[in-house]
Amino acid sequence: MAAQARPAPDANADIEPVEIKRLLPGMLLVDVRPSPDGPHDFVYRLVGTREVEMRGYDPTGKPVAEAYYGKSAELVTACYRRVADTGQPFLDEDCFHLHGQEWSPSASIYLPLSNDRTKVNMVLVYSSFRWIAGGWQPDGDR
Repeated sequence: MAAQARPAPDANADIEPVEIKRLLPGMLLVDVRPSPDGPHDFVYRLVGTREVEMRGYDPTGKPVAEAYYGKSAELVTACYRRVADTGQPFLDEDCFHLHGQEWSPSASIYLPLSNDRTKVNMVLVYSSFRWIAGGWQPDGDR
């Protein structure tokens, strides 16, 4: 017998940014949108300042498939698709290192959000990072 999914939290009603202020620089909020070509499109709604600084640009408003950060667009969108399709959180521990950077993601958690508590319409992501060498480090996340 499969476990019944609990309702996904509502970003507006259930998440209070002031309570997670120290985590905000490393967060992403991604919209889950219906796609004419497939099940979902994913678009960056909000991108934390640490994420913007590490990427070297702000992908807010861009599709994840075009502005992804990871090994490939397919692997990154598969994480979002998994959460959108199942309504369950997902921990991605698939580490990678981009050439020329002194840090590497060590884990990312993907959390489903729903404005009607049934259908996932946003995914909240937080990534932790492993520092490979000396250099830039975000405040409060060592």
